[in-house]
Amino acid sequence: MRVPWSRSQPAAAATPERPRAPVQRKPRILIAGEFSAGKTQLINGLVGSSVLPSNVTATALPPVWLVRGEPALMRVGFSGRGEPIADLGAIDLDKTQYCVLSNPSSALTQMDIIDTPGNSDPNMAAETWQRMLTFADAVVWCTNATQAWRQSEKAVWQAMPARLRQNATIVITHADLLNGAGTADRVLQRVQREASAFFDTFIMASLLERNDLDRITAHLRNLSGSLKLDGAANALTGEFAAAHPVRAVAPAQSPAQPPVPPAPVVQSAAAVPSAAAQAAPEVARPVPGANVLHMIRPRRPAAPPAEVAPAAPVVRPAAAAPQPAPAAASKGIARLLGDELSKNLDRNDPAAVLAAVERLVGRLDAHIGTAATANTTPVKGTGLSGSVAETYE
Repeated sequence: MRVPWSRSQPAAAATPERPRAPVQRKPRILIAGEFSAGKTQLINGLVGSSVLPSNVTATALPPVWLVRGEPALMRVGFSGRGEPIADLGAIDLDKTQYCVLSNPSSALTQMDIIDTPGNSDPNMAAETWQRMLTFADAVVWCTNATQAWRQSEKAVWQAMPARLRQNATIVITHADLLNGAGTADRVLQRVQREASAFFDTFIMASLLERNDLDRITAHLRNLSGSLKLDGAANALTGEFAAAHPVRAVAPAQSPAQPPVPPAPVVQSAAAVPSAAAQAAPEVARPVPGANVLHMIRPRRPAAPPAEVAPAAPVVRPAAAAPQPAPAAASKGIARLLGDELSKNLDRNDPAAVLAAVERLVGRLDAHIGTAATANTTPVKGTGLSGSVAETYE
């Protein structure tokens, strides 16, 4: 009879765990947000072409997984099997889990991008986009600047998996619709204050500006190099990208020139180097804590700055050599006396400079005394130091 295990029996030696091999794939950035928050516009801007239709109400798209490769499209059913399709316009949502779309954009060299439907779209169940969270390594949340960070968005992030709250980014879109930079500053500060528990990076941007899109791209490339790739495994997308590699274009050459070595083979998503090796070297790693990237582009060119009146002359300290007086239509008594006493002054001789200052002070005292005898009516004015002083006219 087999005796069940008991504490009196010696326990078997624990088998040491083998170190897990590093995940050889690209990081996955999931773009999410409420309906009409600018997700599709952001993705099209990052990729550099209109890969996704912007009229999501008419097309009712499922999640779309973008990988780098020659243009091709595949539909993945709930059984996990994929089949090629011609376009995104004829998708049966009841039979489609997500689609995989390949595009040769350089923005997809270091990352996959997963587009999701708006979580507040009444025509789409929340599970349609929530099922893609299991594949994501990081989330970029889009919120419309005109009604940024609503309570419904906060409720979504309170239920967000803890692993995706790390390295999360919120992009406050449509900043060009706000009434001036002051309003944009207040919106950004409010969102940062109310959503600081969920996001590490806050970005205020206009998706109409190429410069803003380039900065977001740089941020995502930098983020991809530091992510922990803990999203669920999915060999199907890697195989799809490997089946549609980007064709290398050989440069033109004349017959007299030696042949150009063949272009390096583009690695597929199934054999991509580790994420740390793919980090963009020219982009600095973000520091711990909230990182605010404030990108505001006014809709109209700023008015030219008003001309500033020349500053009042300033009396230099005794130890410093007097500087040449600026040209002016009329000069005060102090400047006139200063010019007279410094005509033949050797400014490299400290003793001579001090003597000239003493003479200037004496002449000014004598002048003020004469003026006080003639008219002793005090007039309030502003002294050279900015304080109120009394002079005589």
